[in-house]
Amino acid sequence: MNNLVLMGFASSDLQLFRYDSELQDLVHLKTEDQLEHEKAITGIDVLPKMNLFVTGSLDGYIKIWN
Repeated sequence: MNNLVLMGFASSDLQLFRYDSELQDLVHLKTEDQLEHEKAITGIDVLPKMNLFVTGSLDGYIKIWN
């Protein structure tokens, strides 16, 4: 979990990256398009003890990412 970055954009696009220490760079992790929000993302939070990200959006959904 310490090496993951979740980026959410107002366009409702979510991008998940993992930091690769050998490359010393972020590596994009593809997520399924149908799992993404349909409207602007309004919040992102992290639950590090559970290895989860939580996102909320104007589409009315809260999504949990593992």
